Amino acid sequence: MEPFEKVYLYQRIVRAKLFIDQHFAEAIDLDNIADQAHFSKFHFIRLFKSIYGRTPNNYLIKVRIEKAKNLLTEGNSITDTSLSVGFDSPTSFAGLFKKVTGQTPSAFRKAQVERSTAIMANPLGFIPNCLTVTPPEQPELEITLFLVAEGGMFDTETVASMTALIKKGTFGAAVFTCNDLMATYEEYKAKGVVFKKVPTRSFMVMKHCL
Repeated sequence: MEPFEKVYLYQRIVRAKLFIDQHFAEAIDLDNIADQAHFSKFHFIRLFKSIYGRTPNNYLIKVRIEKAKNLLTEGNSITDTSLSVGFDSPTSFAGLFKKVTGQTPSAFRKAQVERSTAIMANPLGFIPNCLTVTPPEQPELEITLFLVAEGGMFDTETVASMTALIKKGTFGAAVFTCNDLMATYEEYKAKGVVFKKVPTRSFMVMKHCL
């Protein structure tokens, strides 16, 4: 196959993918999607999966579920959410949502509300690589160890901005930066700072140890 033919085929598959992105809330099916690429369904499924790593139907499900997560997080009802992402009934939506995420829509929404409340109460506790310690002789003082480094969720600009805010005392007088969180933990432990447990990672959060 000539290079220009490959490009042409790729463009047709991308057109179908974009159709899913733009029309996921409508009653579309494999026939509608394949028509966008002008392929037979069998050939289309094979090509689509070779490019995106999943079948067109599974990609459609992914888009719908991700959008549903956003709507539920914003506080929308399960019924409104299901209709907004292309499902005919809340029951079928709830079943698929649980199959994909492992949670019912109501449980997911409740968890997001609890998470938002927790973030509001303790925003630093939800910053990756953030560790709070309390010296035993000063129980009222909290010292936050916060690793700001490129990689993961932080780009160069974000690192610079966060570092500047910390140095200005935006997060409080007892907040400072360190280059190696675990090394700093060991250093403070050796100096007599008491920790209840060793720092551990858990879903984008370095749990604090008081």
